[in-house]
Amino acid sequence: MTRKKGQIVKHNPGAGQWYIQPEGGGELVSFPKRKAYERKGDQEVKVSKPPEVGDVVEFEVSETDATRASRVVIIRRARRRRPTQQVYRTGSLPLPGEVSGTLLQSLNAKIVNPSLLLDKLIVWEREWDFAEKEKNDFLQRSLLKNYSSYLRYSDSFYPQWLVRWKALLAEAEAHQLVMRTDWRLAVDLGRQSVLENCGIALHRVYGFPVIPGQAVKGLAHAYYESVLWPGKREVDDQLGFLKQVQQIFGSIASLSIVEFVKSQQRCDKATRQALLARTAGDVIFFDAIPSKLPQLEIDIVNCHYPQWYRNEAPPTDDQDPVPVYFLTVAPGAEFLFAVAPRSRRGNGSRGDVPSLMRDVAENLRAALQTLGAGAKTSAGYGYFLPA
Repeated sequence: MTRKKGQIVKHNPGAGQWYIQPEGGGELVSFPKRKAYERKGDQEVKVSKPPEVGDVVEFEVSETDATRASRVVIIRRARRRRPTQQVYRTGSLPLPGEVSGTLLQSLNAKIVNPSLLLDKLIVWEREWDFAEKEKNDFLQRSLLKNYSSYLRYSDSFYPQWLVRWKALLAEAEAHQLVMRTDWRLAVDLGRQSVLENCGIALHRVYGFPVIPGQAVKGLAHAYYESVLWPGKREVDDQLGFLKQVQQIFGSIASLSIVEFVKSQQRCDKATRQALLARTAGDVIFFDAIPSKLPQLEIDIVNCHYPQWYRNEAPPTDDQDPVPVYFLTVAPGAEFLFAVAPRSRRGNGSRGDVPSLMRDVAENLRAALQTLGAGAKTSAGYGYFLPA
């Protein structure tokens, strides 16, 4: 069959098709990657990398459809011009000096905010197949490599940022405690992401790992209602304790405790309504911030019986495991936790504010040690020790 010459002028990734403009003009001719070959000596072999727009080719047209190629041979690859790197100079950004200097360094070194890279800038240059192996490749080669470069530049901005953060906590009269992870930490694992089951909580602006304030509050709330509540035996103690829970967190979360309040005859209507109300609590739970920026590590969960879970076969040992990769904070990371009063004016009905903050902070410390933060606590993740 006579071969024609042409040049690839278009690529449709969604359809997996490339389009050739024949020499002398005419209708575009399409082909998939499996029809593409390249020359190695005297032989024509399957292409080692996908065709690109600009490649010069020889092609044979299908006998049944003149707009489709039955075989395409790349005879000359397109030349790629290296883009001119823009160099950012001091004074070109309207930001404070220390921030501007750090940002300029990262821009010139092509370092991307880890949060931005994970949530918005996932770039994959291969085929449209992003299975677990490809996800691991992206995490290793792109995200963690970038994060390592990011850590090298962190000394130029993070200490100053941490000073400002601690000044904010001091102004809020926050009670602070520093805790260290006993093993790995997985926070926000189930967040929505292109990378399924690969979420991690990163600061939206600066990109370092954090434990969100709502997660810290939820952990403390769970400790009060699942650990401290069962120790209250007398009705008066129980009602007094629930008033404190409602004051701190703004609501009672446990359905069994809600039913207890509804059925309690010693509660008048006003007391029952106050206990079951959903309001803003008197305590602010801040994001937990690293005392020093930690390392990130890739962890793995293996599904050993995929056919069993798909109801295709019994759980036998001859099935191929399906690894699931996800991100964690490395062991030994120190985090700064803080709680502060929403109002700094205490009165008789609200109790002593400093005493309340100390109690909340100590119970938060116990919750971090006994319940753990984040996901997979039943497997040992997320437990803390005093730093």
